[in-house]
Amino acid sequence: MPRVHAEVAGTHWHHLCWWLHFRLPALSLNIPPRYASSRFSKTVVERAVYTKPLRRGGPPCSPAHVGVVVTANVCLTDAKYLLGWRSASITSSRCINSFVQYCKPFVVLCRMLNSPLRRRSLFALIGLCALGGQPSTAMETNKIIDKQKALDAQSWWDNRDWAWYKSNIPFFDCPDKDIVTTWYYRWELITKHLTYGSPNSGYSFTEFIDRPFWSGTYGAISCPVGHQLYELRWLRDPQYASDYSRYWFHTPGAQPRNYGCWLADGIAAVDAIHPAENLLPDLLPDIKKNYEGWEKRQFVPEVGLFWQNGHDDGMEFNINSRQTKDILRGANGYRPGFNAYMYADALAIIRAAERTGDT
Repeated sequence: MPRVHAEVAGTHWHHLCWWLHFRLPALSLNIPPRYASSRFSKTVVERAVYTKPLRRGGPPCSPAHVGVVVTANVCLTDAKYLLGWRSASITSSRCINSFVQYCKPFVVLCRMLNSPLRRRSLFALIGLCALGGQPSTAMETNKIIDKQKALDAQSWWDNRDWAWYKSNIPFFDCPDKDIVTTWYYRWELITKHLTYGSPNSGYSFTEFIDRPFWSGTYGAISCPVGHQLYELRWLRDPQYASDYSRYWFHTPGAQPRNYGCWLADGIAAVDAIHPAENLLPDLLPDIKKNYEGWEKRQFVPEVGLFWQNGHDDGMEFNINSRQTKDILRGANGYRPGFNAYMYADALAIIRAAERTGDT
């Protein structure tokens, strides 16, 4: 069975494990059959399945599909939750190998513990054992993925700032070379759209390589901001995503409501990966004001929904608009996509308010 390696920026490598299962559900992991089918693997994976679905639009993965990566994810999360344990750099393959070594003795203990709190403590202990109780070093990481070799394997680079990539991006490898190429190509795209506007605004990102007339200050457009923040959050240096989040509220000429987007939700996603930046609580007044702006302009209380047209939702020339005289914009309607964005932003505001005690 093929092996999947992932060396991930920061302390939240387990988020990427979930991301890989969402995006690459068919990938198998090299788990020895005796462990993939063991009672321990089944118990912990079932716990993970009930906590969060692993496939969109389909049944949960079986233990053989999910394997020890999810086991490591669950246990490491519990360890951090209970003991505040943090790491500078962790690799999933190291966790997998350690779990194979450590899982057997804990099967018996797990069956003996009936208390949920004791079971959770046990999962925390397993997580710490699997990680060796300390962060992996850069030398250990390079034994898994040679970063320079991974970069040299691609022939299409325009930006060859190898030091920046090594310092910032998650490195990834798997047997499917098309997926690997796509992975690194997406990170180069980030650098193509990176803009340093001014010392006051910091970094921002464009949607187009050039700056069309409908863009805001420094070429940013709000339409893709949710996508962009979800990508930028994985960079090891939090400044890029942090500056771009603040750009929308603190830079004159930014246009956060020109297009439908999940801006507050994207900021919350960045904050979850880089909590030390305190980004979501700091921007709570701004995201509330932005939501209220949408509400004042486009919310219909009698219906309980927001209206939007295709163009301003970033979906011009759609099947709706082609049935109207304005084929670019179309008619206003209660579009599911836009209302989903607003719902996600409302949830982000609630989370920020809970953290700051702003009820």
